[in-house]
Amino acid sequence: MNDPFARLSGRFPELALSLYLPAGPALDRRFHHAFVKDLEREWKDDVEGGSAAQRELADVKRYLDQTQFAGRPLAIFAYKPAGLFEVRVLPEDLGTILKLDHRFHLDPLRELLRRHPPALVAVLDKERARVFEVQLGQCQEVAEFEGESVKKHKQGGWAAERLQRHEEELAHSNLKAAADWIAGYRKLPSLYIGGPPEARANFKRLLPKRVRDVVAGEFSARITIAPGEVCERIPA
Repeated sequence: MNDPFARLSGRFPELALSLYLPAGPALDRRFHHAFVKDLEREWKDDVEGGSAAQRELADVKRYLDQTQFAGRPLAIFAYKPAGLFEVRVLPEDLGTILKLDHRFHLDPLRELLRRHPPALVAVLDKERARVFEVQLGQCQEVAEFEGESVKKHKQGGWAAERLQRHEEELAHSNLKAAADWIAGYRKLPSLYIGGPPEARANFKRLLPKRVRDVVAGEFSARITIAPGEVCERIPA
């Protein structure tokens, strides 16, 4: 992510909505809805701002009805004329901020990014590894490593043992490629590791000590996990 705010930058011909919502009770959508209703009342009598607020907050309310992030602080940026609607899950509660302007109000996000640099997430199994970069509620896959298929053999004998050793070497090679890539990552942030327990343990043994020292957490996951679910599985 070279510029995490590129999509949100620029000036709009009409007013755009920047909305920061505080954390609330977990799994209680009514908390954020109450804040939105208060904001609608505040802007009701403003001719230009009231119209823009009504236009954008309608989509905000629909989103809040469906969100899985109830209980966590959010930043929402909306400009319906251009089809822009973006939500960030925040690592800190910034309280309630509503701005209607021809530019999105990004200063709080830039300050948060300074205090909370991106995290890397490695999700892996014996055959494949995927690396994600997560920052301020956004997740992007930045690398993928897919080695040869690793199979288990049930038949006995010398040939089977030799095949098993070969496949163990393949598994090691698959994980080593991902470990080397992460070790060379610029300004390595915190690292989270997802996957089956055995693959996670093998992977950690391949990491240099300086990388193991920044491992901030682990979780069980399938290699096919979607980027959105990765965001949900680690702290914001």
